[in-house]
Amino acid sequence: MADINDGPPQGVGLYDHANGTVRMGPVSDPQAVVDAADAVRAVAGLSVIDASMMPTPPSDVPAPTVMALAEKLSRDLCPSNCRQST
Repeated sequence: MADINDGPPQGVGLYDHANGTVRMGPVSDPQAVVDAADAVRAVAGLSVIDASMMPTPPSDVPAPTVMALAEKLSRDLCPSNCRQST
């Protein structure tokens, strides 16, 4: 039986979700890659949602937050009449 003072077993490591690597900001910010509408600068028609745009990590896993942001972006980009019912 392992003792708590033995430390973690071999092969156990930490995993960090990258965030804060893509700066969001106004046109006047030369370091900003995307604007407040999630549009990528210098690439017409491309919008993106990703955990890298979050300046700080959420308190839990980032996937649900990213999915919620993506759902909001899809609603903002596509009016209700362009969605197909299933």
